[in-house]
Amino acid sequence: VFLKAPRSISYGEIARVISPVLRASLSVPVEVGADVVGVLTLYTSLNEFTLHHQKIAEEASLALAPLIGQRTVTVSVRT
Repeated sequence: VFLKAPRSISYGEIARVISPVLRASLSVPVEVGADVVGVLTLYTSLNEFTLHHQKIAEEASLALAPLIGQRTVTVSVRT
């Protein structure tokens, strides 16, 4: 799990144009068996993610793993 990635690494140039400003990221691996088949990354305009957010992201990763392991899936959610 990677918390608080430097904005330049995680967001790239898009960080300069997004509003509100993205301040933190949370990345968790998506694993099928011993293989990492993807990465689930969440972004927020808040200053940080909590351990509760991390737990939810890890549970989402576990739920997505079988789907991603079967085929490529792209999911985009805006709240």
